[in-house]
Amino acid sequence: MAHGAMHGHPGMVFNRLVDFSVLKGIILNEEESVNLSVKAMPPVKTESGILVPVQLVSQQAAGGSRVHARAQVQLGNSVAKPDAPQISAGSFQPDGRTREDIYTPEFLFHGADLEGLQQITESDAHGIAATVTPAPKPSRWINEPLRQTWITEPMMLDCCFQMMILWSLQHQGAHSLPTGIGKFQQFVRRFPQEAITIRSRITSIKKQLVRANMECFDSKGNLLASLEGYECVLDSSLKTAFTHNRLGELLQT
Repeated sequence: MAHGAMHGHPGMVFNRLVDFSVLKGIILNEEESVNLSVKAMPPVKTESGILVPVQLVSQQAAGGSRVHARAQVQLGNSVAKPDAPQISAGSFQPDGRTREDIYTPEFLFHGADLEGLQQITESDAHGIAATVTPAPKPSRWINEPLRQTWITEPMMLDCCFQMMILWSLQHQGAHSLPTGIGKFQQFVRRFPQEAITIRSRITSIKKQLVRANMECFDSKGNLLASLEGYECVLDSSLKTAFTHNRLGELLQT
């Protein structure tokens, strides 16, 4: 979405994404592919730059299109300045689980490319913290990428979601999937190629909906990015899908 918003506005900097909502998951059969595009609408001027509404859209075989997610991307002339961090180290109880402990069918379904969590350093009913390996270069994941470096840090973002799956399993007894983000803010042009620390604080639990705020730091404790109003839905029926984490297995069950 940041790529799509910036494509028509060269020279501007990605500052934040607001009001991100997942509307419809992308479901693929074993040999199926899908054409996805980011649709950027006309921008709205703001005091700090421009706000670009964007949608993630798929082309349907029968014609027409379907919107899978939507958000608004804030672009500015310079990098946004961070607020004071709200989640300090040691906010939660020590943990210590390693990559080998968590990337098992019981907990997470992710394959080798997305096994970014190095260690869960803290975890209790109030929140969770972890160290994360950054993503490889775009060319490792994308054929003919538009850029040779990431606009944001995709492994870090996905590990934010993975951490919440682990937290919901441990403290709510069910897997979870993300449904929205109130605001994601980025305070650097480029993320460091070193371990990143993520701290997540639970802000509310209402029936099946869990909300949290998250902050991401470099090795020196500098705030790199923050997520406010992260939302995920608890669903005990996801256990089967997480356990059978290969499409062929799912089709046979």
